[in-house]
Amino acid sequence: MVDFTDRRLLGSAAPARFEVDLRDCEVAGEIPKDLDGALYRLHMDWLYPPTHADETILAADLEHLRAGGIHWRWDSSKPSWHAVIPRTGGAEDIRFFFGPERSIVHTANARTEGNRIVLEGPVANGNTWPWFTNLNGKPYTPVPNTLRRITLDLSSGTSEVLEEPLFDTNITTFTRIDERFMTLYRYIYVQYADTRFESGNLLGRTDGNCVGRFDLRTGTLKPYFPGPGRALQEPVFVPRSAQAAEGDGYVVAVGHNIAQATTELYLLDALRMEELARVTLPFRTAPQVHGTWGDPTTLPLQ
Repeated sequence: MVDFTDRRLLGSAAPARFEVDLRDCEVAGEIPKDLDGALYRLHMDWLYPPTHADETILAADLEHLRAGGIHWRWDSSKPSWHAVIPRTGGAEDIRFFFGPERSIVHTANARTEGNRIVLEGPVANGNTWPWFTNLNGKPYTPVPNTLRRITLDLSSGTSEVLEEPLFDTNITTFTRIDERFMTLYRYIYVQYADTRFESGNLLGRTDGNCVGRFDLRTGTLKPYFPGPGRALQEPVFVPRSAQAAEGDGYVVAVGHNIAQATTELYLLDALRMEELARVTLPFRTAPQVHGTWGDPTTLPLQ
């Protein structure tokens, strides 16, 4: 049975169970006529660079599990591990790289540059999740994520992890890109809590009050703020057309209007990061982890 007093299931993350067909929602602004498709709200992802798989490893202890303990715990005395697994080959071909204590949950993008694997995404200097109990017995303290670049050099002869900061703005881990540009790209979209905008005391630990476009070429951030008391969830980028330039399209995001217990769908011009339309659902939906956009070509409705 689920313990609904768990702090992870309170506030804007509280469960909401229902199924509904809803028409004639309240719309402010104008929905672009060329935005034809549906937002699918999903869970979890993996990172796959072009030829390797890479993932940070958490600590687990067999005796602890046999004694009835929870599976994953956080061991701040251990380095971060990066396992590089060739898609063709065996266990003997796996390369491990070791860096300082880090949390990498989701990523923005990854690519290979010769013999180097380059990963970009949210990185934190410690435990970012309260459900990972600290092995040292210390109480959980939130550690923020910032955008960074991780490089693993397969030809270096060392197991060193190279890390480069890209932005010092604290963000969530739910980064998205224009997925037509899976290797060389410019923009990262993510919801985050921007202290320049007042949201009162309604938002939770992982909530964002803005959707931001981080420009890797210019090093600038363009925020969209929907108003106070909105807990924003992972945005999705939708290109204006298959031939459009990177970033030319729409950002689609969902937010909970916490005070009114409603759900809002925001449609943004991705080039200007300005609202085109807002659709209000007269109830609060279940919280979203991930989402994807499907149009009649990629995900036709049956």
